[in-house]
Formats: sequence, C-alpha cells, structure tokens
Amino acid sequence: MGLSRTAYYRYQRGDSYKPTVEKGKKQQLIEQVFADHKRRYGSRRIVAELKEKGYEVGRHQVRTLMKLSGLQSIQPKSFVRQRPTVSYDG
Repeated sequence: MGLSRTAYYRYQRGDSYKPTVEKGKKQQLIEQVFADHKRRYGSRRIVAELKEKGYEVGRHQVRTLMKLSGLQSIQPKSFVRQRPTVSYDG
C-alpha cells in the first residue's frame, strides 16, 4: 500500500492525522510572513521572524507546514555580468 504499519493501524482506529488548532494558527502565521515578504523567505528566515514576534516554532516544523501549504520560496536570479560594449570610432 505504500504506508507504514503504524499508519495503517492508526487509520483503522480512527486516529488519522488531524492538525491541532495550534498548528493551524502557526500555519496561518507562516503563510502571512511568506506573503508579506513576497515569497522570498524560506523556512530559516520565517523562523527568525516568528521568534522576533515572540512565537516558539522550530525550523523543521515550519518547513513541514510550508510543504503542506504548497509554499516554496523563489530564488533571485544570480548576477550575470554584462559584457562591455565596444565602440569602433574608426
């Protein structure tokens, strides 16, 4: 089936994964910070910002919640040096 034995038996008991209210609030905060910074912030920067605001959250938890929400930071283009223009005055 492609899942662990533990997950299967938890599902049978009705204990399937249900995010807590606290995780839902953290996910909203992460999405807000992500949107405020125009999709440039990854999990490390988001953790730093949330800690500044007084929220206790770990990087791996932020990474997991970002993945569940489908958030992926965009990387800026690397600097490409322009070739100097040569003028022929001649």
